[in-house]
Order: sequence, then structure tokens, then C-alpha cells
Amino acid sequence: MFEDKLIAAKLRLTKHRMKIIDYLCQKANGAVTVDFLYLLLIANNESITLSTLYRIIRELERAGIVRQIELDEKKNCYELIAA
Repeated sequence: MFEDKLIAAKLRLTKHRMKIIDYLCQKANGAVTVDFLYLLLIANNESITLSTLYRIIRELERAGIVRQIELDEKKNCYELIAA
């Protein structure tokens, strides 16, 4: 289901994109911060930089897969948009 949105947005189905979507699916009942996702990825031995994670989140947002939720002026969370 999300694969179709990635392809429509001309984004490749990379390991990192798919892992991020998978982790967001596991947190389907709530939004998470990029910092939380980063710690989760690192804890699971994924090799990714924080800047790469932010770039992927922005791409997923433009593709209509995730949405940003502002908690305050310093913190944003992201959640999956229902497919």
C-alpha cells in the first residue's frame, strides 16, 4: 500500500524508507519524533544519520505517507496517514 505511494512520488523503495514506514506502522496509535525514530533505528543496528532521517521524513511527507504534527515551536511529531 505505501509502496504504491512511494512509486507514484518517484521514490525508490530503499531499506531505510521501508524501515521507517515499518516503525511508524508499529506506532500506528500515536505520533513519534524524529529523535525517537533515530534512537529506534540505531538500537536496531541500522546505519543512518540524523540528517538522512530528516530528509526521508520530508520525502515521505511530500509523498502523502506521513504528516507532521506540531507539539510546540520546538517539537514536531510525525504519524502515518491512513492508506
